[in-house]
Amino acid sequence: MYTSAMNERPYHHGDLRRALIDAAIDLVEERGHHALSLREAARRVGVSPGAPYRHFPNKRALLVAVATELNERHSAMVQEVAAELEPGLLSAFRAHALAGARIATRHPQLYRLMTSPETMAVAAEAWTDVAQAQREGMLDLLRQAQQAGELAPGPVEPMLLAGQAISNGLLRMVVDGQLCMMGIDSEGRIEELMMAVTEVLADGLRPRGS
Repeated sequence: MYTSAMNERPYHHGDLRRALIDAAIDLVEERGHHALSLREAARRVGVSPGAPYRHFPNKRALLVAVATELNERHSAMVQEVAAELEPGLLSAFRAHALAGARIATRHPQLYRLMTSPETMAVAAEAWTDVAQAQREGMLDLLRQAQQAGELAPGPVEPMLLAGQAISNGLLRMVVDGQLCMMGIDSEGRIEELMMAVTEVLADGLRPRGS
């Protein structure tokens, strides 16, 4: 779903911008996010080193485009995972967590790019409105759960932060190899573990006595 296999599809003067983004994603997948380069993307596509500058004035612009593409694919995966889950208190959060687990397991280098300080700095500038809308949407879901009596009363912001800390921490353990050292190395087992830790979170957030 994530890789584009540009090295198997020579560029034939079509959509150069699209071809460069795909080549950059392949480059990160193979060599890591620090290898992202306009020159190398151009070489892989088969155009001159100056050709990408018609679409990307600098490396940061290419990073924005690549990160935006990966974010869109992640959103699509969240929807795909959400359709597999039973409705529940934390189903929306679990969909995000499980989608992240699939990316971290299948494409660890792309996950590292998506969560790198450089990408986070870009996101803070380029996606402020989108990120804020997503955050408010999750907070609204938590408030609705409180009104339905499924969630303990109290500020919802710390609850959301706790959930993000748990899921992101587990995903970092995936890409850093810590779970592999514990014998947890298959996608299925990692998803089971993500479901288990989110269930622990859900139990902690439910009203006392429920």
